[in-house]
Amino acid sequence: MLNAYLKNPSLDYPERRKFIEDEITFTDGTSGRRTAEFILKVLEKTGRKER
Repeated sequence: MLNAYLKNPSLDYPERRKFIEDEITFTDGTSGRRTAEFILKVLEKTGRKER
């Protein structure tokens, strides 16, 4: 099935898009930034952030 989607990315697109929207909180491509910001906040709270 994966090969079929690779050959034809529009295959079942509406259903796959709905799944993504239902199951994934953020789809804006900035998860790395959010993760880094979260880690920095945790470090600041624990007093472990060094500069």
